[in-house]
Amino acid sequence: MLYCPSDTKIYGENAEGRWDGDVLHIRFEACDWPMFTIEFPAIDMALAEGAELDVENTGACEAVIFGYAGSENPYCWSSGILRLAPGERGKLRIFIFQDKPPEVAKAFPHMMGVPGRSAHMEWPEAPKPAELNSLRIELEGAGSAVHLAVHGARRYGIRTPPSGKAAESLYPIMDQFGQYRHDEWQNKIHRHSDFAAHNDDEMREIAASPCAPERNKYGGWAGGPQFDATGHFYTKQVDGRWWFIDPDGRLYWAFGPSFVRPSCKAKTDGLEYLFEEIVPEGDYYKANLKRKFGESHWMEGFIDRAHDRMRHWGMNTFGTAADMDLCLTSRTPYCMHIYSLRFAARYGLGELDAAWKQRLEVNAAKVCEATADDPFCIGYFIDNEIHDKPDFGRWDYYYATCRDVQKKYAPNKLFLGSRQDWHRFPRGGVPVRIDHSDGPDAHDYSDTYKGYEAVLRAYAVHADVLAFNQYRYTYYNLRMPDYANKPILISETTVGALDRGMLHPSLRPTQSQEERAFACSHMLASALANPWIIGLHWFMYMDQPCTGWEHNGENFQMGIVDICDTPYPELLTSIKEAGYSMYSRRYGS
Repeated sequence: MLYCPSDTKIYGENAEGRWDGDVLHIRFEACDWPMFTIEFPAIDMALAEGAELDVENTGACEAVIFGYAGSENPYCWSSGILRLAPGERGKLRIFIFQDKPPEVAKAFPHMMGVPGRSAHMEWPEAPKPAELNSLRIELEGAGSAVHLAVHGARRYGIRTPPSGKAAESLYPIMDQFGQYRHDEWQNKIHRHSDFAAHNDDEMREIAASPCAPERNKYGGWAGGPQFDATGHFYTKQVDGRWWFIDPDGRLYWAFGPSFVRPSCKAKTDGLEYLFEEIVPEGDYYKANLKRKFGESHWMEGFIDRAHDRMRHWGMNTFGTAADMDLCLTSRTPYCMHIYSLRFAARYGLGELDAAWKQRLEVNAAKVCEATADDPFCIGYFIDNEIHDKPDFGRWDYYYATCRDVQKKYAPNKLFLGSRQDWHRFPRGGVPVRIDHSDGPDAHDYSDTYKGYEAVLRAYAVHADVLAFNQYRYTYYNLRMPDYANKPILISETTVGALDRGMLHPSLRPTQSQEERAFACSHMLASALANPWIIGLHWFMYMDQPCTGWEHNGENFQMGIVDICDTPYPELLTSIKEAGYSMYSRRYGS
């Protein structure tokens, strides 16, 4: 057991608990976001995969429960999800991200997840596994009180990250197709002919159900009410709910993947021993597209399949970082991205001087030249995940300038904001850079969070849509203050698992593809029911390489398709269910 009643502290927010012997009974009030914390003497979880709570639903309504390891951070990444019917008892498993020991880092460099079911985060939000001292249970809120009984908590799983000779015995870990060599799973590619077989199967599925019902050419709701048709996308509140309105004047909820492009590169330089075969540029996704569609027609095959999938899956949008050639085929609406900052946005705004404005002007002119008159272009993100001090004047100038420059080159397109990664919002502050000097050495914002009001006020004044990169199991309780009554676009989210050859379960872990599918269904249902949310972008279209993305070592299981361009069937069931019914669900919420 991780705790015993005699040495624990229990407390709640809109929740209360009592002990009955070793069983903890918790009553969650019927309100948004009740939570309950179990605090105990620190224990070492470094060898365990995670913490497992034995939970029983003793109430009269279904409960969807979220578990977190550590109470100091409201949105630590070590987390889990469980659904229980009334009277049902189950295991809430909280996957705990680990430190990466030096000997493991030496054996598997540039990889955030490694063999042995061990994964770590580069960011400060995850709790220290050797110092775990609390577990937190949250509900998203319900129409009636929820009653749970916690029958105890234990470690589950054993982490065995190899090093030294044990690690060398696994080399190479990636096969010729970019897959993990040492596991088997459904739909794994074993030979070149498997690509054709998988392709034929998918073509038959698409032909049987080519498009969700009542969709126009933009993916808007052809069977819904008619509004002014301006030839471009705009936003509108209808009966208290925010919507996009498409160029034909139809209701449009933006649902689709980000990073839809024919490339996903692994870092190979100096890491050759990890690969059975190294393909050009370490781009296994591109190499597999060529194997699938042929050397001479692979790009056309990729473009056609991506568009066909959107309609077949019930999706209708390409999010950030989509391929320009893909977007400009006038078949699926898309969002473009403009960058103005010299360094990654997490390093802060830097000097908002003439040189910065010139970069913004040049980049905006270039991106807008090809897209400003395209009715399929929804609008533009500018920069990404900015961490800077909450100075209203500074943010007001930044957002006002970004808006003015974008509207100068694309007056009919929406300014979609800066994709802020405010994972604590609205229950906490926003990340702040401590050192405002430019450069990679200034990347220090750990545990430095300030109130969001000054930033959000400026954001809401100037952006047409407030884009947030928020990785959450639910969006039911994402609420906006009165001064920021603007629509929200969830511009990045995902969930992942470790049961199909990938080595990291992404920022929101689940225990299997089946649980991943449920988490996706619940996430989408909560977003569709939220009156502020105007769309959701899944990050990303394909999995990252199992040896680490070239940029930062992320090797997350987050794709709708894997590195061989094979869809995950369980996830697609949830996506299609939501996509095919999203307009009737949203309009009737």
